[in-house]
Parts: sequence; C-alpha cells; structure tokens
Amino acid sequence: MVNSVKTYLSLNVITIFLSIFFGYFLFNSQFVEPDYYVCTRIVEQTFQLFNEPISFNFPYSCDENEYFLGFKDFSFIIFNDHSYQQRPLYILIVFIFNEIFSPIYNFLGFDQKLGIYSSIIFIHSIILNLSLILILKIANFKRLKYYDLFFISLINSTEHRLLVMLYMYSFCI
Repeated sequence: MVNSVKTYLSLNVITIFLSIFFGYFLFNSQFVEPDYYVCTRIVEQTFQLFNEPISFNFPYSCDENEYFLGFKDFSFIIFNDHSYQQRPLYILIVFIFNEIFSPIYNFLGFDQKLGIYSSIIFIHSIILNLSLILILKIANFKRLKYYDLFFISLINSTEHRLLVMLYMYSFCI
C-alpha cells in the first residue's frame, strides 16, 4: 500500500512537470503547429505569476469562458440555463480544487485564470494516474511497471479519463 501511494505521488509529480514542460514547448517552440480541435487556437496570453505578468502562447478555446463561469462559481451552472449543466461533476471537482488551493495560488501571486488552469492540470493528473493504478491493480500485470503505462497514456490520452477511472473503480469495489 505504501509503495502504491509513493508511486502514485511520484507519477503525479512527473505528470504535472511533463504537462507544463511539453505544453510550453509545444505552444511556444513553433516546432509543431497544434491543430487538434476546430474551435481552439493558439494565442499569446498574459498571466500573473509571483505578481509579475508573464506572456506566452497558450491555447484558447471558443468555449473556455463557459467552462470558466462554472469553475469560478459552481452555482451559476446549476441555477442558470448553462450550456454545461450536463458536466456538473467535472466542473464541480475543478471548482472545489480551485477553492481549496486559492490561498496557495494567491500567496504565489497567481491570477485567477492561472489558478484555474493549474487546478485543471492537477485534476487531470489525478484522474489519469488513479486510472493507471486501478488498471494495473485490476489487470494484475506482472511485467509492466507504472511508468510504462504512464508513457503509453501520454501517447494515447483521452478526454474521458474520469469516466475510465470510475469504470475501473467499479471493478475494485
């Protein structure tokens, strides 16, 4: 059990670090021109980090503002005719995580948008790595290591990580 927790925590640290590194490299190097979704474009965005403005290329989605309304105030999507009422669990999880870590984000001088993006990265990392560990436990792989599946998941990631994690968890109960 201790080994699983240690592996899980190290996977999260590696996932978050690689997400930030590859995200920055991909969007700012001009090495690859990302064109993975119709309404997403790469634009220069400015964030506050340590109370200093930083600018870099970052994806902007046409529905980002709709998501951010729920990430900032979860009750807004419940009590209004919001377009993402069918995704309350994801929005609620990011909202709660963002509320819990807001004091840390404020202490580090993050603006609200960077805090929300950080929460999204953390939530995706948590879901991804819980899914990997549950898959390993269920399938009882002997030869594959956690890191093998981590790198496979980087290549073939999906938008439905939470659904996969919940599905895999149902087998463990």
